[in-house]
Parts: sequence; C-alpha cells; structure tokens
Amino acid sequence: MNKVKKLIEEGIAFHKNNKLNDAKIKYLEILKIDRENFQINRLLALVEYSLGNYNNSIKLFGECIKAKPSNSEAYSDRGVVYHKLKEIKKAEKDYSKAIDIDNNTNALFNYANLLKENNKLNEAVLNYNLAIEAKPDFVNAYQNRGLVKFLQHRDQEALNDFNEVIKINSNHANARFLKSAIELKKENLIEGFK
Repeated sequence: MNKVKKLIEEGIAFHKNNKLNDAKIKYLEILKIDRENFQINRLLALVEYSLGNYNNSIKLFGECIKAKPSNSEAYSDRGVVYHKLKEIKKAEKDYSKAIDIDNNTNALFNYANLLKENNKLNEAVLNYNLAIEAKPDFVNAYQNRGLVKFLQHRDQEALNDFNEVIKINSNHANARFLKSAIELKKENLIEGFK
C-alpha cells in the first residue's frame, strides 16, 4: 500500500471515530505530499469546523471552491460555517450557489433552516419541500417543515409531517413528542398517547 493511501485510510478512520485532532494530523501529512487533493482539503475543512476553527475552515473551503468551482458540497459546507458565525448574507449566498449548481439537498435544508431562524416561515417551507422532493426520506426536513407548520398553526399539516417522520423512523422521539402535543391540543387524548 502506498504511503498516501495508508494515510488517507488512517485519517478517515480517525475522523469517523471522532478523533479529530488525529485526523487533522493525518490530513496535513497527506497535503504535504499531495497539496491539491480536493477531498482531503474538504475533509480537513470539515475537521476544522468541528474543532471550532471556523476561519481555517472557511479558508480551506475557499481553496476547494477555487479548485472545483462547480462542486456544490464545498459551497454548502462553507455556507454552514458562515451560518454558524451568523454571517447570514454570506451563508445565504453560498447555499444559493450550491442550490444553483445541482439542487444540493443539504444546501436546500440548511437554507430552509436559516430562513426559519429569520422568521421567513413560508420561504422555509418552500425550501423544505424542495429538499424532500430531492430526497423523499429526508427525516430532518419533514421534522423541521412540520415544526414550521406547527408554529404557523397549521396543525394538521404539521401532524402529517410528524407522521411521515415516524413512518420513516418509528423511534424518532421528537416527532412522537410533537405529534402528541398536537393531538393533545386537539383534545384527542387517545391519539396523543400513541
């Protein structure tokens, strides 16, 4: 096995086991040998984000975007960092670019979350709809869309979304709780405890 391949396997194993500093060391070793490795630069950017090194993460995602400007994941991921930093306009721009490139499902979902957080509830629902259309088993999109509809007092639609979450993942505690809250609000006591 060549050295780079071995380092990649080790780095990814550390990353998967949440040993982020060890993963970072391996990724940096790889980049000393293969500086232009797009996937390793992206993984390193994700590690930096997880470690709270947001400026490094933004810089690395920027390098990924320069190397592959049509890669929607790099825009979507950088949007998440900007979102975390509350740089809303930059997050919105990156999510929009990722969506424009290939209707990136994660960007649709994260952009919907950003809209929800900024009380643009109707727009958020539209983006959750697009995320669900692109990925019909996207549990978190159903849950968040249901939550927005609940906030809008569209209880039956919210209930439909929470039921869909439960259909996909019968052990989903949040969806079960929110479903119960709606049923109890409707004074449907039996359904509220199912």
